[in-house]
Amino acid sequence: MTKRAEITIMFVPKNLLPEGVLPESPPISAPGNFVNAASQRSPDRAEITEEDGNLARPAQDHSETFCGPRQISPRENTTHNAGARISGKLTTQEAGRASSVKESRLLAGPTLLKTQNLASPSSAPHSDPPIYNEFSARIAARLALGLKIVPPEGNRHPGYRIIKRTLDIVGALGLLVLLSPLLLITYIVLWITTKGRPIFAQTRVGECGKLFTMYKFRTMYPDAHLRQHEVSNEQEGPVFKNRRDPRVTPIGRFLRRTSIDELPQLINVLRGEMSLVGPRPPVPQEVIRYHPWQLRRLAVKPGLTCLWQISGRSQIGFSEWVKMDLWYVQNQSLWTDLWLLWKTPLSVLSQRGAY
Repeated sequence: MTKRAEITIMFVPKNLLPEGVLPESPPISAPGNFVNAASQRSPDRAEITEEDGNLARPAQDHSETFCGPRQISPRENTTHNAGARISGKLTTQEAGRASSVKESRLLAGPTLLKTQNLASPSSAPHSDPPIYNEFSARIAARLALGLKIVPPEGNRHPGYRIIKRTLDIVGALGLLVLLSPLLLITYIVLWITTKGRPIFAQTRVGECGKLFTMYKFRTMYPDAHLRQHEVSNEQEGPVFKNRRDPRVTPIGRFLRRTSIDELPQLINVLRGEMSLVGPRPPVPQEVIRYHPWQLRRLAVKPGLTCLWQISGRSQIGFSEWVKMDLWYVQNQSLWTDLWLLWKTPLSVLSQRGAY
């Protein structure tokens, strides 16, 4: 029989948490008129309830696959008012593996992080409450070990999944053929201007926390990761955005405005790591700074376009961005996917929020 070791169970009085920092999901309203695009959903899908204003999930025990907080039902509202709970379980074998990794470098990318540093608020440029630094350390460990950090959600119907995958393959192949002259010209220009480094490969977080390598056309100077401290962040939350980022090359600015830099991700779609429609995949350094409710945006496969993409992109704050992604998780359907694909070309041509 496998023994289990509880890593942490903390009970924190509600008045000790900063305002707005709670493990539960905030109320989510459907953005704009897009709620009309939602189709019928199966009974076991997550719904938005009007009674408590929170996201309700199916009554399942995900303690073995989700290291975040368990969802609090309306029946437990009185207990929830007294405080907020964060708990997580790992098997003894997983805990041992996590301990052995603790001193090693966990995440590839411009900024290398260690779990021992995550526990210290002063080690991060944007300090979070101590309770979330400990939560972040568990998320970082599970990412490094290849473990799920959220259970799968969205439309799990086999028929929908088959149709969606077929649409991804046919659509990606068709776009690669149709846009092959543009892809070739961009590749040659970047090969010359970047001295043979036209493609930028970066580790991203995919469905349920699975890491994969995402491809883009290079839009920044090679030393961009060394100069990030020189640029101010104009976006809220863990994401980093700057409208006039000096690390972006002149050609890169054009590629970003027109979204041409994202076209190599059609390869990721063919490989099954991404979909044509889905939340944009974040980098691990952002995910470990998520609040627990924000992790649910990773419960479906990431995609090239999404509701955030057609609604203004970088003009939207991170909290609203996540709410849009959670809305898609709850309303994922073939009709929703086709509606977003139909709206994407006009959004790309408008260049709104693209930088």
